[in-house]
Amino acid sequence: MKRLLGFTLFVCVLIIASSCGGNKTPAAKAAIITDTVKKKEIIVEKKYDRTLNDISRFIAGLTPDSGSAYSSICKKDVSWKNFSTINEKEWANVTTKRIVVMDEWAKKELQEERAKKGTIFYPFSGPDILHAITFFPDAKNYYLMALEKCGSLPNLNEMDSAATSNYLNSIDHSLQDVFSKSYFITKKMLNDLSTAKVNGALPLICIFLERTGNEVLETKYYHLKEDGNYEETKSDSLKSFVKVDFRRIGSKEVQSVYYFKSNLENKNLDKNTGLQAFLNKMDTCTTYLKSASYLLHYKNFSTIRDIILAKSKTVLQDDTGIPYSYFSQDKWKVKVYGKYYKVTKDFAGVFQTDLLQRYQKDTAKTNLPFSLGYHWGDKNQNLLKAVKQL
Repeated sequence: MKRLLGFTLFVCVLIIASSCGGNKTPAAKAAIITDTVKKKEIIVEKKYDRTLNDISRFIAGLTPDSGSAYSSICKKDVSWKNFSTINEKEWANVTTKRIVVMDEWAKKELQEERAKKGTIFYPFSGPDILHAITFFPDAKNYYLMALEKCGSLPNLNEMDSAATSNYLNSIDHSLQDVFSKSYFITKKMLNDLSTAKVNGALPLICIFLERTGNEVLETKYYHLKEDGNYEETKSDSLKSFVKVDFRRIGSKEVQSVYYFKSNLENKNLDKNTGLQAFLNKMDTCTTYLKSASYLLHYKNFSTIRDIILAKSKTVLQDDTGIPYSYFSQDKWKVKVYGKYYKVTKDFAGVFQTDLLQRYQKDTAKTNLPFSLGYHWGDKNQNLLKAVKQL
């Protein structure tokens, strides 16, 4: 009886706590709690502060939802109107020519991976949840890792018209390479995502989520401990990653993006025992690699390469990922797509003769109907899908 009373009190506390949101309009999420006495699932509504989603829609150039605190700004602010108009055209173009085509291709070629709804691991990603979520829209967790800091969403209430205009211009500038080439350039990103401009990866992650039909529910920062577990933190010096909870509009299924500020070179990763422990605890995943500067070809990135090969059931990548020679026929079933072409001039020396031979003799290879990666100019793109044979 005491256990049942305790559980009832626990549920009541949750309901009371989740209903306390001040004057802000919350978005509800269904959380399932199990009554260990009656073995029944009880649905408790967790309330999310809608402010983060309203800010995300604002910086994405999207029309505010009904009741948004920023509706009046969007109606009056000329800089936001111009930003929204320009972005609508850019997003319409990239959606039609790339995103929709990628999705249709993935429905056929990534059917099994999509159905698993597990973890997508995307090292060297920058803030690019856009292409990962297009290929794998229903994953429970997405782990993104890159050099750029986590950052934060802007406080629109503290920004005057000039500051708002400058911020939106910075957002637009930071997205141009993704619109035209499909990838971020690291040197540019470190400047574009500085505190004085966009301020980190988080704003762009939220924009991509909004533009792919999702709503941002919650963001929290965490510190990784030595054993790979983590705890919430508000200290800038202890922010190992930011976690973004979101859901597709109209759905109750909550998904999460984890963005880790991390240097994955051996000398740095080997010192980062918390991140290594986290990755070693990671469930079997699907790894996605794109425009990765061929880093995994080099011995100074062998640690993260070994983790990918050990943890992945499937690896989907272009030739900038793990060298073809690591996918031995006795362990991996490989399928290639598109055309393997000479590497761009910036990366001469990483051409893979064995991969070229595979393309030349593989009559089953199929064309890629979309362009992703470094060959955005000549459209000679390639993809490789490797599935581990258990």
